[in-house]
Amino acid sequence: MRCPKCGSENVFLQQVETGSIGTSHTTITRRTHGLLYWIFIGWWIWIFKLLLLPFRLLFGHKKKIGTANTVTGTKTIHRTAATCQNCGHSWTV
Repeated sequence: MRCPKCGSENVFLQQVETGSIGTSHTTITRRTHGLLYWIFIGWWIWIFKLLLLPFRLLFGHKKKIGTANTVTGTKTIHRTAATCQNCGHSWTV
């Protein structure tokens, strides 16, 4: 590659960050438990929930589905720039 100003072949190429675009969205996650939890604790909670089922049907119950998490991400925009090592001229490739 040649420098357009002085014609030298001593050119350095690099990628330069020119900007970024941000995005975000919300997801709902459900909390889960492992195998040991269900073996030692979870089974008697199900029995307790079955015993309370008639009261829930009579008086109503709001069930919490999960927690909302906001996921953000950014996309970085790059460009390639060349710099002449002799005269210092820089340009976009």
